[in-house]
Amino acid sequence: MKKSISIFLITVLLVSSTSSVSIAKAKNEKHKHKNQHSYSNISVDNNFIKKVFNIGDKEIRYFKDFNIGTEELSLILYLYSISNKDITTTDINFIVENKDNLPRLTWYLGLPPIIFEDGIITLRHPKLDRTLPPLGQKVYKNSRKGPVKEKIDIDDNKYEYEYDSKPARIKEKIEIKADKYEYKYENKRLGIEEKLEVKYPSYKYEYHYKNERTGENIKKEGRGYPLSPRYFYQKLKDKKERESNFNVSIRIDINLSR
Repeated sequence: MKKSISIFLITVLLVSSTSSVSIAKAKNEKHKHKNQHSYSNISVDNNFIKKVFNIGDKEIRYFKDFNIGTEELSLILYLYSISNKDITTTDINFIVENKDNLPRLTWYLGLPPIIFEDGIITLRHPKLDRTLPPLGQKVYKNSRKGPVKEKIDIDDNKYEYEYDSKPARIKEKIEIKADKYEYKYENKRLGIEEKLEVKYPSYKYEYHYKNERTGENIKKEGRGYPLSPRYFYQKLKDKKERESNFNVSIRIDINLSR
C-alpha cells in the first residue's frame, strides 16, 4: 500500500490539488451495457469536465454513452478521486445500475453520503491505496498480517476498515453504521492527526486536523446535506471560477479503443 501525493477531501467536498489522470489500457474488456445508450443525447459540458478532471474527449464520450450527464459525472468522478480507486468496466456497470442511488456507491468506497454546507473540508494527509470491498457484495471480509496490517469487514449493517503500518507509523480507520460515519488517521512520523465524524439523520459533522510540525490546528463543524449531483456541481463550478488552476486526479482502467 502506498501514499498518494495528492491531498483530497474525505467526502464530496472541493479540494485544491493539481495532478493528471492516468489512463491504463486494459485488454479485451467489454461492458455489458455498452450498446444500450450509444449515441445518447445527454448533455455534457465537455470543457468543464476536461479542465477539472484532466480527461479527454474519448473518456467523456465513453461516459456519455451511458446517459451520465455533467452533474452526475462530476460527482461520480470526484467520489473516485477521493477514494483513490481506479474506474473499471465493473465500476461502470455498478454506476449505471445505481445511478439513482449514489449513497450505495459511497458505501463501497468507504465515504459518507454527504455534502458539507461550507463546501470545503480538506483531508490534508497523503492518501493511501487501501483495500475496498467488491462492488455489489453485501458481505465481505479480508485481512493481511505482517509489518503492514489491514482488515476490512462489511455486511448490511456495518462497514469496518483498519490499516496499521508499523514501518511508516501510520494508522487509518473507517467505521460506518446506520447512524454514524467515523474516519480517523494518524501519522506519528509526520505528527499528523485527522478525524471526521458525521451523524445521521441530522447530517451534523465535526472535523479536526492537527499537525505538530506546522502548528496547524483546524476544527470545523456544521450540518451538511444529502448527496445531490446538482448541488455538488454548482459547488464545483464555484470552486473552479474562484481558482482557475483547480483540478483533481482520477484513474481510469478501461479499454477506450473503438
